[in-house]
Amino acid sequence: MDRGFVTLIGMSIAYVASFIGLGLAWYGWKRRHGESGGSER
Repeated sequence: MDRGFVTLIGMSIAYVASFIGLGLAWYGWKRRHGESGGSER
């Protein structure tokens, strides 16, 4: 296997993992703080 290909795979996995972590943290924060006032729009 090519070394650049392996590096690209590792970087994409790290990017997706960080994106999922950010989404989960934002979802939990919104759920915790959006219980009282659910009229954002």
